[in-house]
Amino acid sequence: MADPTLVNGQITDAVTQVVVTAIGAAPAQTAVLAMQNAVSHQQAMNQIAVALVTRCVATLMDEAQETRSS
Repeated sequence: MADPTLVNGQITDAVTQVVVTAIGAAPAQTAVLAMQNAVSHQQAMNQIAVALVTRCVATLMDEAQETRSS
């Protein structure tokens, strides 16, 4: 138990346990946030890739149509 204080020892122990648990969980939470950021970034890159492919196909189709009409 903690050193004697004006506060009940059970209260100080409970607070200490909560703080230790929070500090112990911080690295795991950081890893989870990093993974979420990576997934979000990947999804954004996929959207850009789809837009790029769509634009390239449209350009190719326009060029093919111009070639046929010439």
